[in-house]
Amino acid sequence: MSALLRSFAVVSLIAIGSAAQAASYQIPENIGYKDVTIIPSNIVDECKELGRQLSGSLAAELTKSGAEVQRVATLDAAAGPVIDIKISNMVSAGNAFIGHRKSASVWVELRQGSEVLGAKGFTRDTMGGAFAGFKGSCTVLERAVLVLGKDVAQWTQSIPLRTGATAPAPAASAP
Repeated sequence: MSALLRSFAVVSLIAIGSAAQAASYQIPENIGYKDVTIIPSNIVDECKELGRQLSGSLAAELTKSGAEVQRVATLDAAAGPVIDIKISNMVSAGNAFIGHRKSASVWVELRQGSEVLGAKGFTRDTMGGAFAGFKGSCTVLERAVLVLGKDVAQWTQSIPLRTGATAPAPAASAP
């Protein structure tokens, strides 16, 4: 076998081994509120896509780093590690004319089976950015949740998963 072919074979085996060890996380397809009664009603009524935008950002960031992601309606910790994330608080003060003062917070638990591997709260504040133009409150809050998705993805990947439990268990065969 030529040296070039051997090198290709080694690189291929390493890539296959890395892909087999990549985590497969479940995340909610639409991230809800931890307690909707503490979220200002104007945010709940007007900014209906924030949960999906947060989920999309988290999924994209995890995928970029090589993790497998399943966006699901209901989390199933028995099927692999789950990222149980809820929007815990939102603040929407100001407007496009006097300046925005917005904040988004999330509470995250990384679970594998019945074990909580880690739990953490994250908050991002934004004023809409310099020269942001006349943007609405939902657009400014979207900026905050997109960055929160990146924050949560980084944190999630810093927590080691239990070995042998990163993929769903094989289905039992019938007798």
